[in-house]
Amino acid sequence: MLPQSPYSPDLDVLTTRAATRMWHVYPGYVEERFSYAELIPSVRENLELAVRVAHRGGGPTEEERRPARELGARRANQEVPLESIIQAYRQTERVLVLDLVAHAGAAAETYADLVISCFDALTDAMINSYWDTSSAIEAERRRVADELVTSLARGLDVSPARFDRWARTLGIGTHGRWIAAAVRDRGEAGAQTLQRRLPRLWRGRFRHIVMADVEDALLILACHSAGDDEARAGLRAVLTTASGAVPLICGIGDAADSLAASTGSCRQALEAVQVAATRADGPVTVVEYREALVDIMLGGHIVAADALYDAVIGPLLSRPYLIETLETLLAENLSQSATARALYLHPNTVNHRVRRIQELTGRNPTTFPDIVEIALALRRRRLRAHREHTA
Repeated sequence: MLPQSPYSPDLDVLTTRAATRMWHVYPGYVEERFSYAELIPSVRENLELAVRVAHRGGGPTEEERRPARELGARRANQEVPLESIIQAYRQTERVLVLDLVAHAGAAAETYADLVISCFDALTDAMINSYWDTSSAIEAERRRVADELVTSLARGLDVSPARFDRWARTLGIGTHGRWIAAAVRDRGEAGAQTLQRRLPRLWRGRFRHIVMADVEDALLILACHSAGDDEARAGLRAVLTTASGAVPLICGIGDAADSLAASTGSCRQALEAVQVAATRADGPVTVVEYREALVDIMLGGHIVAADALYDAVIGPLLSRPYLIETLETLLAENLSQSATARALYLHPNTVNHRVRRIQELTGRNPTTFPDIVEIALALRRRRLRAHREHTA
């Protein structure tokens, strides 16, 4: 036991001094997270314990660490940054140690060592509890995000009460304009890896973000306060930044008036990312639903699309140079002279090939609606080639 010391600090003064040095100073120590009235008792309790430990010469017991564990869990639920809580503990410790040096006389050094050890023990207890609680909160939020996003993507009927519970758990508002984006990594990483990489890039650009793995893609729902065009531009900007580390493909749906109404946007994004996979070129390929309607229709009506492919492309498969001529003709806006230059052919050769295509397929590549059917059949060819390549 330490010898009796005359050191008897004014705990009210030290509590106010410590609280003043952390309130509105450290991130999270603001009214939006918790009240100043809640801060005072916890600071005083730590000071009382540290003085008691200093006088008795022994560290805090398990029971005396319990308030620190409770505070760690509480601050985790309040979403106060862990670094701020650690700084707050150290600030309380500093206030007491400085007071010890000024008033505890010969015992100051020994007392200070005990005080520092006490705060070390309290900080460790708080940190462990904070991480345990944060992990549990994050696991629950992931589960709820999975339920919410999957329900929307599948068009399930969800009661308003359940939607409200989901929103409260995730800490989001359900109103406002919401837009969906489906993202895939063209490399080996899956949606879960993307979910770890992307969140920091999304936040700050949008009011709320909810994401989950759906149909081999990371389906992201973003709430924005700007116009729809700005929201789409924001999505493209984030994806472009993220693609510096890994090649990405993405589909973007149309915006909806609320989170509950975003089922259509989810389905559109998932369909658009399928098209993006067939166009992948460069570090990032972004396809908006409105830009991919033809490919989506072809992919959604497979029997009819394959019948068109068989009728138009089938007769040309043994003559790939005719398929090349068709693709070039379309690229050159049906100009046979430009097609001849692009293929390094005589114009008469191109004209002969056009007639041969008409003989084999029954469709004239220079007239409507025949050229529309040819263009659709060629797009179906690209979709089939991608499917066979990735199978």
